[in-house]
Amino acid sequence: MKRADVTVRRPKKEEIFQIEEFMRGVLVDTYIREQIDETMYDLQEELATKKAYLASYFESDGKDRYFLVAVSGNKIVGTMEFGVQSTLLKELTKEELKEVPEMGTAFVHPDHQGQGIASTLLEELKREMRSRDIREFCLDSGYQRAQRIWKRKFGPPRYTFENYWAEGVSHEIWIVKI
Repeated sequence: MKRADVTVRRPKKEEIFQIEEFMRGVLVDTYIREQIDETMYDLQEELATKKAYLASYFESDGKDRYFLVAVSGNKIVGTMEFGVQSTLLKELTKEELKEVPEMGTAFVHPDHQGQGIASTLLEELKREMRSRDIREFCLDSGYQRAQRIWKRKFGPPRYTFENYWAEGVSHEIWIVKI
């Protein structure tokens, strides 16, 4: 799909390094904006998880984890994927949603945020889910900025875990019908 100067498509194997560097940059920016940049170990752990999701996409040809990238020119400006739920999501919901796929790795480059790229990625991801007869997905976030966006888009979360990450920092989970 094409939106203005942005094309949404499946990633290519030769873009792995570029995608990983893109994810690192977005995560570093997010940690700084969320004032959690001092916990670099958590950042490295999260980046390792995202890299593993990307590797799973290539290993299964998109069957286990399905990735999309948004590209402007020759630069990756967004990513989004869906697949099996994370361990954290399963633990927090006590596996109540274990059959519901998780949408994640919803990253947009800081210079391109607020331009509808995530919405475009999400629409393409939902199209793929519908083609697989998936009628709902879940997503979670502990990032306050992202939580505000998801609340505007999807309404209040199904689950809220107050003070989960720190005093005043909750973790929230949404269930979204397609």
